[in-house]
Amino acid sequence: MLHGRFDYVPAGFVSSEKSAVLYGGEYQDAPLDGTYVLSLVSMVWSRPATNGSPGPLRSARMVYDEALNKIVLYGGTNMAGENPLPLDRTWEFDGPTLTWTRKDNLPTPKPPALSSQGMAYDPVRQWVIMFGGNSGTGDYDQTWAYSGTRWIHLDLLFQMNCGSSTHPTPRSSPSMAWDGEKIVLFGGGRRAARSPR
Repeated sequence: MLHGRFDYVPAGFVSSEKSAVLYGGEYQDAPLDGTYVLSLVSMVWSRPATNGSPGPLRSARMVYDEALNKIVLYGGTNMAGENPLPLDRTWEFDGPTLTWTRKDNLPTPKPPALSSQGMAYDPVRQWVIMFGGNSGTGDYDQTWAYSGTRWIHLDLLFQMNCGSSTHPTPRSSPSMAWDGEKIVLFGGGRRAARSPR
């Protein structure tokens, strides 16, 4: 059972396992660890032992990649406090083997360290799409795609192929979802820049 986990909690769905997966979160301003699985058959939460772990993490985002049959998690922070510095790590979670794998050897370019970004899966292109987030120094307005083997900077791709790249304004915590034809982004907010020390 879950106790006191709220806000900043990334969640993903694994259709082959008929389960929802939650990782990390925050309690009393401190990042949490732990993988929790909700069976959509029995509607019971469990905390299974996993192989590997991203460690304490809040403000990360993750989404189920249908082609990989894995959950992809990116970014977040392992720090407490206002405007903590985020991480630039890509993780994959394999539900059947309960294994977290950090993807350290991905080629460049790669996204910067981010927290509170938006993520959704595009089943047509079989890409995880990521937009916005907070870099620790301010909000971000770039779009990236994860193919399972590399990150693709879509803004640069659009600019090279189309001559321009139109995208939403910088924001943190937008909601993103596939609507059957395209990815829709809604909302989000502006966070203050990290003040110099």
